[in-house]
Amino acid sequence: MPCVGTRFGFPGLSFPTWHSPIVTALFSIVLMLIISPHTEARQIAEIQTNGVLRVGTSGDYQPFSLCLKGPASCQGFDIDLAQRMAQDLDVELQFVRFRWPELLKDLRAGKFDIAMSGVTIRPDRALQATFSRPYTSSQSVVLVADPARLPTLRTINRPKVRLVVNAGGHLERVARKRFPLATLIPTSNNLALPQFVLEGQAEALLTDSREALSFLAAHPSLHALPGFGRDRKAYLLRSTDVMLRSWIDTWLAEREADGFLAQAREHWFGSAHGEGPSIVVAGLFALLDLRLALMPGVAAYKQAHDLPVEDRAREKALLTHLTGQGRLSGLSPDAIRIFFRTQINLAKQVQQETLAAQTHVPDWARRLDLNTQLRPLLTELSRRIVYELDQVSHGLHQLSLETFSEQQFQSWAQYEITTQQLSPQAKQQLGRAIWKVVQAGESRH
Repeated sequence: MPCVGTRFGFPGLSFPTWHSPIVTALFSIVLMLIISPHTEARQIAEIQTNGVLRVGTSGDYQPFSLCLKGPASCQGFDIDLAQRMAQDLDVELQFVRFRWPELLKDLRAGKFDIAMSGVTIRPDRALQATFSRPYTSSQSVVLVADPARLPTLRTINRPKVRLVVNAGGHLERVARKRFPLATLIPTSNNLALPQFVLEGQAEALLTDSREALSFLAAHPSLHALPGFGRDRKAYLLRSTDVMLRSWIDTWLAEREADGFLAQAREHWFGSAHGEGPSIVVAGLFALLDLRLALMPGVAAYKQAHDLPVEDRAREKALLTHLTGQGRLSGLSPDAIRIFFRTQINLAKQVQQETLAAQTHVPDWARRLDLNTQLRPLLTELSRRIVYELDQVSHGLHQLSLETFSEQQFQSWAQYEITTQQLSPQAKQQLGRAIWKVVQAGESRH
């Protein structure tokens, strides 16, 4: 049977449920019409009709997915969640292995329905696919065998330091950006990273704070340098699979509310998971951060076509449109206008900072078309942001607004918004703007 249960992801709180198939179907149709008019790929009904959920997994990335002896041996955080997802959909589960360099190609080719393998949210990936709400985050971590020789991250960035990293994954890109002077050794055998260092084929390896725990437990002679950066992990789907993504977002919130997500996190991440906002609040900030991460691409296009960063006529039309969307969702027009005005101002700030320092423009952002590639995604993200604002506002008011504060949202914004071009004060502005939307929603709850 389809998964039914709580609507919002705030632990300890029970929300209205959609047990009626008619209501569920109508809601799905409305979402499809509002969120995307071009949904053509396999959706929930097709998966249930076929009786199989095909999950893409790398099988080499602890603690998310480890498959040493075929699909039957797979274990990990995402393996557990995939099994529960298939159970709730009442379908069989089929794991499909992928290699990191071919992740997007295999997804677009329809080899699997969803990638569940600790996939990092990145703007270049979002231009070709779509992400669910994030379910955890991690930092990049360098492991070394000789901390006396390589005591800091700065000492890694030297030509004589051989740094081994998983080929084709997110961390290879991190390595090239953070350690451009090091001698990089990409390898397709991610599980063998520690052996490169232990056998003297490399001085250091780059992993993340989740996988590092497994490497350190198996090889106690390795030492971890301080972590850096912050990456979100989410599930990756084809861009057209809007309905499936929406179902998964709700499903994740339900699994947080019933405790399943907390149990899986504790089992696979332990105390290293840390505390943070609910999955709905984290989802809102992930969308905001992703939208800001696209701004270097917008800036590069405007510069290449001699366009100004500021376009007041377009900003006015955009504010009117987004305020209307917020009103349809029941959000305060005044509060939503202030919120999106803040977001637009921060987006312009990122563009201006990007143009002032060309090193901030990554390669993937240099040749994008504003009208056919960037704006469609920005429009989609704005729609999702309005929806998540409504979810956050409704959920917090159900919990009692007195348990939250403007300072808490400012603190969340400081932590959750990773865009480097923004100051702490700018991030606080965004947190205050979200709080105003939440506060203004009190009258309708």
